[in-house]
Order: sequence, then structure tokens, then C-alpha cells
Amino acid sequence: MSEARKTYPDIIDAERPHAIKPMPMLSRAAQFSPFAALTGYDDLIREAAREVHERIELSDEQKQEIGTILHYLACNPDTVGEFTVFVHDAHKSGGEYVTYSGRISGYDEPTYMITLDSGVKFGMDDVYDIKTDQSSFSEL
Repeated sequence: MSEARKTYPDIIDAERPHAIKPMPMLSRAAQFSPFAALTGYDDLIREAAREVHERIELSDEQKQEIGTILHYLACNPDTVGEFTVFVHDAHKSGGEYVTYSGRISGYDEPTYMITLDSGVKFGMDDVYDIKTDQSSFSEL
């Protein structure tokens, strides 16, 4: 006879008790969530997996072309432009390219900030590309 059978003869062969109304699995798991050893780990994994892009440097010709288009849009406030802008990431080095559509409603020369009619603001140096319905800007 084993040591456990000698010590616990009354419970060793007892039938496992069953609840009258079992608790749902989600509720059972929730009772242990405050004891999670790695709180915030899932957020860290998601943040590490999130991709950011490096900023693409424009040539002098591209910068000049964007400046010309910006000047045209600022002088023609009824013309809609589609602006592809580099948005810096708040947590990582790099960022992403976002496209905004709208009319230029303001330009702050000291800070080089452009404001669209939708309220979106971005730096002139962050503009990567602009598309408009104007076919050519060579005459400007």
C-alpha cells in the first residue's frame, strides 16, 4: 500500500465533486486576470510588430516642383490638392506616409506649417507629393 493511500484513505478514491451550475469559461478566466505575470506584454509585442517607414529625401528638383505647386494652390484657394505627407511616429524612429485631400486655408511662414480647410496641419518640409487637377505647372 502506498504512503498516500495510508495518509488519505477517505479522499483518495472519492468521486470528484461537480458544480450544480458550472461557471462559464470566460468568467473563470476573468478571475485570474489580475494575477497575469506579464501585464502589458501584449501591447509591447503589438508595438514592436508595428511597421514604420524611413523618410524619403527629395531631390532639389522635386522640392522645387512641390514649392511651385504649393504656391499655385495657395494663390488659388478653390483648387483641391491631394497631399502625400510624411507623419513622424510618436514612439519609434520613422513614420508613415498619409494622403490628405483638401484646399489650403492657411500657411504660417515662420514655422512652414500648411493648414487645409479640414483643419489638418503639416509641415511644408514633410510634403512628399501633391496631385491636383492642374495638368502642368511649367508656366508658373
